[in-house]
Amino acid sequence: CKGLPLAAKTIGSLLRFKRTREEWESILDSELWQLEEFEKGLLAPLLLSYNDLPPMIKRCFQYYELIKLWMAQDYIMPEGNKELEIIGEEYFDYLAMRSFFQEFFKDNEGVVVRCKMHDIVHDFAQFLTKNECIAIEVDDDEEPLSLINTYQEKLRHSMLVLGYEASFPISIFKAKNLRSLFINNTLIQVSLTHVLQSLFDQLKCLRALRIATLMNTWDVNSTNKILKGIEKLIHLRYLRLVGLGTEELPETCCELLNLQVLEIEQCTSLKRLPLGIGKLVNLRHLTYDDSCLEFIPKGIQRLTNLRTLSEFVVVRGGSKYGGKACNLEGLRYT
Repeated sequence: CKGLPLAAKTIGSLLRFKRTREEWESILDSELWQLEEFEKGLLAPLLLSYNDLPPMIKRCFQYYELIKLWMAQDYIMPEGNKELEIIGEEYFDYLAMRSFFQEFFKDNEGVVVRCKMHDIVHDFAQFLTKNECIAIEVDDDEEPLSLINTYQEKLRHSMLVLGYEASFPISIFKAKNLRSLFINNTLIQVSLTHVLQSLFDQLKCLRALRIATLMNTWDVNSTNKILKGIEKLIHLRYLRLVGLGTEELPETCCELLNLQVLEIEQCTSLKRLPLGIGKLVNLRHLTYDDSCLEFIPKGIQRLTNLRTLSEFVVVRGGSKYGGKACNLEGLRYT
């Protein structure tokens, strides 16, 4: 079908909101149909539909992660007292209605947790963001040419997939305006501790950071140091840690006063959250799984913006953590 059904759906969803003959004819006569970049006209319908989007939703499509990351980048515009998450869901529904997203997967509560993007739509998104977004696989100790040749001052979002014998590409440090960085550490042969400390020193514009490993074989002592210096990322809104072997998060994480989302996944050794967590007054989502948390710190009761807490650990009276742990009564104001 070569994308023709997608083109038809896209044009149909665009015309759905056009009420007059003149509006329909303006789409028919658009010069976009003649652009050479859009082979066989398959991307022209997408560009027509994209140009018709409200400005704030255009930005969300260009950065086609979902709502929490849109929030981290300030792509969601406040509307009175409406929750940012609700506004983000409306943006998502708008893009889905325009056929930019498809094949939705929902959880038990009917909330969309992931979706797919048609290959042609993905190519279109890359066309729009070719100087701002880059995904790189690194398999050896040489700097990737695709990163070296990138206009690094324009780079805003990057994903690095580090292979078995890879060295961390330090040329990423030249991207001083980088807003989001996702690091997928395929095997633990790569030591990130000293590299991340340099990263925290130099990429201070980061708003979203994900550090993920596929093997939970970190040495606990080295893992406890991996986030040393993270408090320097004063603009950080989103932090996701996957597969780290740490037993506790450093107290310096509590200096990330703009943090909105803290997601901890597959960190099976995690036992303690930082005692100063109450400083994270802007935190909205705190999630963790496969963990053995011993208690929830008292400071959590000060997180009045908190919208998601994956579980609450109840500590019995007389426990050795009694003076540090929050009880259910302590949550009455959150």
